[in-house]
Amino acid sequence: MATSEKRHPPPLLLTWAHRAYRHAWRFRGARRVLTTLTARVPAPDAIAMRTWGGGNLLFPRGARGGYNAYWSTGCYEEMTSAVILRLAPDRDFYDIGANVGYFTVLALAHGARSVTSFEPFPPNIEWLRENVAANDGAARGRILTLALGAEPAVLPLHSGGDFGDGSVSLTSATSAEVVAEVEVDRLDTIRGREQLPLPGLIKMDIEGFEDAALAGMEETLRASTPTIVVELNQAALEAAGSSPKTVCARMAALGYLKPLSLNARVIRPYQDTRFANALFVHPTDAARVATALAPLLSGAARAILGSSR
Repeated sequence: MATSEKRHPPPLLLTWAHRAYRHAWRFRGARRVLTTLTARVPAPDAIAMRTWGGGNLLFPRGARGGYNAYWSTGCYEEMTSAVILRLAPDRDFYDIGANVGYFTVLALAHGARSVTSFEPFPPNIEWLRENVAANDGAARGRILTLALGAEPAVLPLHSGGDFGDGSVSLTSATSAEVVAEVEVDRLDTIRGREQLPLPGLIKMDIEGFEDAALAGMEETLRASTPTIVVELNQAALEAAGSSPKTVCARMAALGYLKPLSLNARVIRPYQDTRFANALFVHPTDAARVATALAPLLSGAARAILGSSR
């Protein structure tokens, strides 16, 4: 659907509806009533929301998973969101696997010096562009419509759900359905070609291709030692010929501290699990990260960050 044809809802009305829904969601009876009512109301093509940090997010109504998570709780991946908000100010942020731009918007709204978003899936790119534009991203935001990997290639992109759901992948783990052929290149090559700033903070969620992307950015990681949030999805990584242990070993070889897990309400040391968002911090950034994330850290996580001193 062309941008001009989207039926964008009144932001103020949806802001209040969103708040009411979030509070009512805590109560079973109210939840049942609201679910019944919303099922009978024609859904707009986009939902306008305010993110943590005051960003403006247009979210495609068809993206069931992320839409429902955001609508009912007010954010997507709460601890990861909190980490991005606290670490983004005055850093150059790379959003790798940006989807429709949720974390891009968080970083733009919360003082990132620049935001570079990588997203290869055409339907997501259209929404990503709108969200960057809606958050004064013309000066600080940049979108690169390609995927990251270990070597240059053109690869099939597979989809296991609606756009915006975060289930498109360069592996066939989610679905055998090919929805696009996309350009893949090494970040180390792209950074020089596109004259990108060295990153200070990276979020990467690319459905199993994380290890391949890390292999293609080792020069960048050595040059700037950014703090990195990486999704470690065991099934998706194994489908791509890797594993969480392989990713952790690669980061350790680059000098990074033991990873931390963002899966709970406090940040803890990462344990080898089937799924986690992991935080990798280099000793050169550990003191700054420890200060910024102090209220969120468990004692064991604080000890890991303090071990670099």
